[in-house]
Amino acid sequence: MPKDVGVYAFAVGGVVQYVGVATMGLAKRTYFYARPGVTQRTSLRINELLLDQTASGAVVDVYVATPENLAWRGLPVHGAAGLELGLIKAFNLPWNKRSVGP
Repeated sequence: MPKDVGVYAFAVGGVVQYVGVATMGLAKRTYFYARPGVTQRTSLRINELLLDQTASGAVVDVYVATPENLAWRGLPVHGAAGLELGLIKAFNLPWNKRSVGP
């Protein structure tokens, strides 16, 4: 897993179930899904979903993207955060709880 900042997706049976952004780096963020801390609600929830899937024999694929940061009218635009938000807005992902408006 890359240490770069980026976006990751968990897919089951070729269908993406969850998209997240790793502003601390992909390797570190995904590590917390395997060993979530007691206060990490999202990591705990996704860990349980991942364990349920793998216990039932499903294969969970992990896809990553490391988009470049951009600028808009001289202002910095975070590429990974923008991609994550766009993917959540474009697709109804069952494991994502974040609500994105129209």
